[in-house]
Amino acid sequence: MALRLLSAWATLGAVLALGACDMPNPVEPEPPTPEIENWEGPRRMDFVRVTDLNNGIVHDLDLDVDGLSVAVAQSSQSVFKIWANRGSGWSLFTEANVTATCACIEPGGDYVFVGMPGAQYALFDRSGTLLEGPTRYNVSGEGNEVDSWTTRQCAWVPERGGRVFVTLSSDDRTRGALLHLDVSRIDISASWTRLNPPIQVATGSPSRRTLAFDGLSVSFDSRLGINVQAGVAHGESSNTLTQHTIDGFPLHDPDESWIIRDPFPGTVEYGAPRDFGDYPQHGFATLFRSLRTGFYRIIVSPPAGYRGVATLDAPGLGGSALAVDVDKDGFLWVGGSGGLGLMRSTEPLR
Repeated sequence: MALRLLSAWATLGAVLALGACDMPNPVEPEPPTPEIENWEGPRRMDFVRVTDLNNGIVHDLDLDVDGLSVAVAQSSQSVFKIWANRGSGWSLFTEANVTATCACIEPGGDYVFVGMPGAQYALFDRSGTLLEGPTRYNVSGEGNEVDSWTTRQCAWVPERGGRVFVTLSSDDRTRGALLHLDVSRIDISASWTRLNPPIQVATGSPSRRTLAFDGLSVSFDSRLGINVQAGVAHGESSNTLTQHTIDGFPLHDPDESWIIRDPFPGTVEYGAPRDFGDYPQHGFATLFRSLRTGFYRIIVSPPAGYRGVATLDAPGLGGSALAVDVDKDGFLWVGGSGGLGLMRSTEPLR
């Protein structure tokens, strides 16, 4: 009996010892994520000229949307042409005679929407065939007329189908409109909706004003829907304009105030943006007019590994920038006048 007890205790001790050896080591806490450093100062980038568009004045760009890129270029005072790149170099997009001011591509790349002066637009298919227009914006609702304002920017919601948004303004940027359309059917009878959002100023209550719209960017949030960012101006004359960058979710709640998002840190001298460019995960660029000098300046994302924004330092650009965009590889493209033509950065933004 004593031997059996001793044997049992020995067996139990061996089991306990074996269990102790099999116990997992305590989990070490993961080291804290290092804080991302804020980018300080300007960002220097070099550019090369793209001569495929015959060095015309480039008014707008939309790059790498499902294998298609388009550009609007002016070769003389009265001749405007749309160019396209389907992956094998730039060539004329269409033989149709349209005075384009901006162009945007439908997600999927099947259609190209073209904005024009005189509150007009046109629609093309991917091959450059004119499907609709030129035709005038048919805006629903009394008091929503769009005069003969110029289409400044257009943007297709980044999901197949969806909506097109356009900004319009008068020549002096004191009056204008923001329109949108469900593009399941674009034709001459399509009825556009005009948005007149209240904007939230720093002090006081939100108010609706007579706004002129310029730069435009749209994105999609799965919870709130379509987000719109725009450059706006209001005032009695071109010399007395107050300018802002605003954004909101107009289809989520039309009466909800849009928020003023300017200025970026260190860019207090910049007015309403003329153009936005970005490509997911590859950085962004925003084109502003300097209120102090009257020249356009470009704000860009910092290099990978940094946060914040940077003023582009690119003395080789010259001329006056009118359009910016980022391609699928992260390279920044800048178009404009004064001999600028079309330029491409020699390194990606990110």
